[in-house]
Amino acid sequence: MQGGTACGTENSAIAEFLAASRLGGEAALAARFARAVDEGDLPPDADPATLARFLSVVTEGHAVHAAAGVPRGQLEQWVDNPSSGCPGQ
Repeated sequence: MQGGTACGTENSAIAEFLAASRLGGEAALAARFARAVDEGDLPPDADPATLARFLSVVTEGHAVHAAAGVPRGQLEQWVDNPSSGCPGQ
């Protein structure tokens, strides 16, 4: 994903493909969350599209940190306790 955002105009097809792939994955997550609402696994007022976007953003953020060399243990710690890396927590 990071490479796609850095593509020049001569490689716009790559950026478009990666964006479509990302949005397709997000749509699949939203559909699954909608099914979870229908089946009672999520509250009836849950917003599947918002949940899917949130999960995508968190996942993409972790990918950026992993690519930057953050140790796996620290990434896992953030998943287990998102506030663990925040100052003052």
